[in-house]
Amino acid sequence: MRGPPLALVIAALPALGTDCAALLRPGANRAQRGGERARPRSRGPIEPEQRAAFGRASVEYIETQRYNADRAEARVNFGTFYAYRGDAAQAEAEINTAIALDPDFVPAYVNLADLYRAMGRDADGERSLREGLDIVPGHASLHDALGLALGKRCVVDRGGGMATD
Repeated sequence: MRGPPLALVIAALPALGTDCAALLRPGANRAQRGGERARPRSRGPIEPEQRAAFGRASVEYIETQRYNADRAEARVNFGTFYAYRGDAAQAEAEINTAIALDPDFVPAYVNLADLYRAMGRDADGERSLREGLDIVPGHASLHDALGLALGKRCVVDRGGGMATD
């Protein structure tokens, strides 16, 4: 049985007297359970051999993706690769190219919204998800991502509905 889209659930939280900001606070559940926050392990500096191996693997990966560059999936892969390398402008361009190649490819909208979130451009991320819903209405992944984005901001009007900027 499927429930309502996450955006509708988040919209209903204030009517239930639930503080949605508290639900989204990092470690909220962990604090309630009395658990400790896990700390990432330090991997130490990257050795020159590791750096060289990564460089070779990166070249091979890029060549493989270029072979499929006419497909939206490859463009999103490029976007993810450039984002991890810290080249947000190139990542954004690649993901937008993916959307232009295949407007029905939902992961492109979700990845673009995630990139915008990482860049501190949450409003652009919401816009991207809404554009995706205009093209592919009712897609669960888009509703889920939009609900999380709106919940993060806790954008709810007094009537219990979602505000639309």
